[in-house]
Parts: sequence; structure tokens; C-alpha cells
Amino acid sequence: MTPTAAETTSRALDAFARLLPADVENRAARLAALDRLLAAGWPEPRGENWRYSDLRTLTKAGAAACETVSSEDLALAAAHWQITGAEPLQIVLLDGRPSNLAALQLPPGLAINCDDVSRNAAELTGNELAPAWLNDGFAPITLHIMAEGECPPLELLCATTAPDLARTSYVRVQIDLAPRARLQIHERHLQTSGESAHSNVSVELNVAAGATLTHWRDFILDGKLSVVDSVLASVDSAGCLEQLLAVAGGESSRHGLQLRLRGDDACGKVFQAVSAHDRARHDCYNLFELSGARTRVEHMCRAIAADGGSAACNSHVRATELARGAVSAQSLRGLLLASSAQIALRPQLQINTDEIRANHGATTGRLDEQMLFYLLSRGLDAQTATGLLKWTFIADALALAPRGGLREDLAKRFADQLAFTLPKGLLQ
Repeated sequence: MTPTAAETTSRALDAFARLLPADVENRAARLAALDRLLAAGWPEPRGENWRYSDLRTLTKAGAAACETVSSEDLALAAAHWQITGAEPLQIVLLDGRPSNLAALQLPPGLAINCDDVSRNAAELTGNELAPAWLNDGFAPITLHIMAEGECPPLELLCATTAPDLARTSYVRVQIDLAPRARLQIHERHLQTSGESAHSNVSVELNVAAGATLTHWRDFILDGKLSVVDSVLASVDSAGCLEQLLAVAGGESSRHGLQLRLRGDDACGKVFQAVSAHDRARHDCYNLFELSGARTRVEHMCRAIAADGGSAACNSHVRATELARGAVSAQSLRGLLLASSAQIALRPQLQINTDEIRANHGATTGRLDEQMLFYLLSRGLDAQTATGLLKWTFIADALALAPRGGLREDLAKRFADQLAFTLPKGLLQ
């Protein structure tokens, strides 16, 4: 007899429960999150918003969290990345667990602690951010960052140490900004081994009235890491979230963003740069919900695919009847560098008010042959000319990165993924 849907869900929940230690904190809440995951439905390739994601690794990876990292691994990681704890403030998470939090001297207005997983995952809609429920079930802790006033820049290094797919590295971060607070945070993801491994990242952002959060997210990876990444963000009246997502390297990634502009005059600016080479698959799903008067959202994505790679971006703007005077702009562009590559761009508008200005565009093409010929005629070799055109295409989406050392480092590593050496002075 074929089991019913309820029986199948019950068996799956029992399987998850066996992976949770009996003495784990907040076990009932963790099981409730896993139950919501099963109720929403496990992501499937035929799902409209999952068809370009690599679900094979998500299915193969063991759900249980990585074990506690040894002190020897901590020392090796610190030496490898030259972790100093100096300016900017630097927090290191190894498989989701902080390694240097006790040694940090935090300035006034900035508080950081470790909580048990506590987010109200019921805030998530649909199953587009379904891995966040899995994260709520198995993440070891929540790194909770609270900011008031003008805070110094903060760097968050998230390292995956798992040597294989038997266990998952869970990263769980919550960032809360008080009214009129200012914070810049650079979130960088790394892998300690070159073997296939899996990381589940879940980030919650709460920007209060009049506050500004500038958030740079760096997934420029070496090795064979696959990532599922979920961001749930809300912005209150006159608040602003500026977010840059840079994705390149690794085996595959799925980045889900649900941004809610709740208050009047709230603002969201999201720039994404994606490079998929060597059969890598990178997929970005973005849902922007506008529910306040004069809210503004700008979304830019620049995607490059080559050598069997696949890059996808879905940009969905949903404006309620309360979003009177709202402004929305979506610009999605793709660059195909090989016939074996694939790019899928999908801007969507769901408008429930007449008082809105919205524009969107999506284009995919190849390198400009005339521009390439011009550069060759000026004495550049073919590799340099091609690299310069690729860099010019992607650089628009990296504009949110600040000038200085951080921007230069991010730009250099992204250019390396494009097999392009940045000439001196190009970032000036």
C-alpha cells in the first residue's frame, strides 16, 4: 500500500529527530522548524523557483551538523587566514561556531552573543527559503549581532571545515539594528579543504526606523563547496539595506533573499555579481515585498556563464496596496561565453497599487565582437582584451563595495575567477 502524504511526512520527521542529539537545547522548537519544512514541501527540480538549483547535493548531504572543531583546527585556520582580530573587528565562525568571540574588545554600541536558534521561521513564505527551516533545526548556535548608533566596520569569516558530505556546516546569524544605527559588515565564506562539502547559511536582518545596514556577502570560493543560503530581511520606516552578493567558484550555490520593506520611505538596494564556470551552478532567488508608502527597491544582477556553467537569477517585486508612491527598478544582464553554458534571468512584477513607478529589464548576450576587435587593434592581446570586457561587464554589480582594501581584495579574487589580471589603477 502506498503511504499517505501524512505518513511520509511523519517518517521524514522521525528520521530528522534521530539525527538530533537527545540533549540538544530547544529540541521541541527545532523539531517544529523541521515540521514546517516538511509541510512547505522539500524543494524539487520541477518547482518553478528551484529548477535551476543543484538539488542533488542538498539531497545527498547529511543533515546532521558538523562536530565541534578541535583547538588544533582553530589554530591552523587562524594561521591560514592571518586572523588577527585587529581593525576591522573580525569574528571567525568555524562550522557556525565562533572561535574568537571571547577575545574581542567590542566598542560601545555593538553587542555580540551566542543564542539558541530562536527565529520565528513562520515569517517565511512558500518554500523558496526552505533550507532556512533545516538550518533552524540543526544549527548549533545563532550569532546575534546588535548595533546602536554609529558602529565601526565588522568582518565575519565563515569557514566550512567538513571534509566530505557526511555532515553539513550550518551558519546562523541574526543582525539587529536599533533606530538610526549605522553598521557595515563584510561576510566572507571560506572552505578549509578542497573536497566536496556542504554549507547551509541562514541570515536574518532587522533594520529599524532610520537605520542603515551595508552588507557585503562574499561567496568567492575555492575548492568544491556547495552552499544553500537563505536571507530574511525587514526594513522599517526610513531605514535602508544595501547588500552586495558576489558569487564565483565552488561547485554550486542557491541564494534566496526575502526582503520586506515594511515602513514608509524604506529603501532596499541589492547588487549581485555571479560567475559560473567549470560546470558550476549558481542560482539566485529574490523576493522584494513593498508594503509602505514611498518605498524604493533597486535590484541589479550581472551573471557570466562559461564552460558548462549555469547562472540564474529570479527577481520578484511584490507591491501591496499600501505601497503608494513606491519606486522599483530591476536590471538583469547575462553574458554567455560558451555554447555549453546556460543563463536564466526572470524579472517579475506583482503590482497591487496604481501609484507606483516600476521598470525592469533582462538581456543575455555574448561578448561584443566590435569592442573586442577595437581592443585588439589597440595592441591588447586576445586574453587581456577578453578579460577586460568580462570585467567591465561584471564591475557594475560590484559598485557597492567600498573603495580601499576590501574592494581591491574582492575585485582581485573575482577577477581571478574570470582568469583576468586587474591592471593597476583600474579600480581608481
